[in-house]
Amino acid sequence: HAQLCFHTCRCYNVDWLTEVKSLARFVGKATKTPGAMFRESPRDRQDKRTEFRVHVVTWNVASAFPSPSDIESLFVPQESMRLRDLRNYTDLVVVGLQEAYQSVQDAVTSVVGRDPLVDAFSEYLAPIGFVRLAHCRLLGILLMVFVQRPLLCYIHDVETCSTKTGMGGWLGNKGAVSVRFTLRELSVCFTNCHLVPHLENNEKRVMELQDIIGMQVFENARLRFTKPMDHDVFVLLGDLNFRIEGLEYHEVVGELNQKKLNGLLKQDQLRLEQVKGESSPSFLYCFMEMSIDFPPSYKYEPGTDDFALGAKMRPPAWCDRVLWRVHERRFPKVSDLNPSLPVQKEYYGIHMQPKISDHKAVCAGLKFFVDLSDFYPRVVFHLSEWLCKSQATIAFDVMAGTTISMWDWIGLYRAGFCSVERDHVLWVSSPAPRGRHDKDAVHSRMIQAEQVPSDTGLYILLYKSSHYGCVLGMSPAFPIKAP
Repeated sequence: HAQLCFHTCRCYNVDWLTEVKSLARFVGKATKTPGAMFRESPRDRQDKRTEFRVHVVTWNVASAFPSPSDIESLFVPQESMRLRDLRNYTDLVVVGLQEAYQSVQDAVTSVVGRDPLVDAFSEYLAPIGFVRLAHCRLLGILLMVFVQRPLLCYIHDVETCSTKTGMGGWLGNKGAVSVRFTLRELSVCFTNCHLVPHLENNEKRVMELQDIIGMQVFENARLRFTKPMDHDVFVLLGDLNFRIEGLEYHEVVGELNQKKLNGLLKQDQLRLEQVKGESSPSFLYCFMEMSIDFPPSYKYEPGTDDFALGAKMRPPAWCDRVLWRVHERRFPKVSDLNPSLPVQKEYYGIHMQPKISDHKAVCAGLKFFVDLSDFYPRVVFHLSEWLCKSQATIAFDVMAGTTISMWDWIGLYRAGFCSVERDHVLWVSSPAPRGRHDKDAVHSRMIQAEQVPSDTGLYILLYKSSHYGCVLGMSPAFPIKAP
């Protein structure tokens, strides 16, 4: 574990001691017998768990393209909401955008993996240690998930899906996109929604959300969790478009000016739906949300912090939300204060600085608790000297019990890469025999001179598994030198 941490920290050309300190909670923490933590008592389980910190952002950008300073403002530390420095505190970043529409040219380029908005967020997050795990787009609805590079090997079975609800399911202007993955033994799903607007459409909103959650199906045959609600932790975010019931614009603004948020929140349609669930069945009743102590996220005059007037005037409302649900069968005593739950709240707030939209961005901080006691990478690379435009060898161990697919591949990346799928400078299929390996084995593959990069610098090797849907191994950073 210490060796893995040291190697992964060397990959990014930063002070390794600082990185070891920030990542030490992920290695060597548990001292009890390894095993499936969810079959143990809550106390034993809690002793073995490690915090995995998540920063969630939802923002309706109203067809505008965020500037670099807008993007940066979503992640800078804020004392008011206890948002800390991402590099040293956060392990996973989830960004959900709505009305992030593309030009025809951008739509064409995104088909081959170049989405300008995804690239813009990647370019900000990559230098502070994050790599894109997955993204999914449905017209203007976009969901991006980023993870600290050293933690790539902890995550497997990554999959995406989408659901259209616009025009009776024919259009994707409204709907949802989801990214799911398994963090060791904890299954997690994030769903970014954009629901039908307007005060009078509350019942339709609820039905849309119920259809989205019921219709989305993940197709990976290995998964026990085929729908969002099947997962251990399900996080729902987006422009849910719930409004404040029974109050006009000037009444809402008057209450806000007097900072009487509690009275307004009692009329919030989402909270009214959740309370309704106590007496009649409602799937929203099982979702949790942190207390709201910030102003409504909608509707503002773009370029200002003032609520919109004139023809664009709408009663302010908390349209943009982050909710979560813990699976009640696996964790039957669901309570906000239950220490054995796999998720706990940290902060919930609004970002007032970006002013390009009539919505303000909303963020939430969550802590996942995961058993990392028996983690070892399934693939370990053995490095030899590499020279520019000279023949080289890739050698690696495969751990016993690992299944190799014919679609597995090995990629060479520059240190500081943004995307596993796109940023490799070369890739080769895995030379390991297909099928399940019953014992540890060493494999190697020769790389021809013309395939080796001509540029010197630090590089990393990754083993990407099709069967497990994840990175099975990552090499330490190593130099490719001039011959």
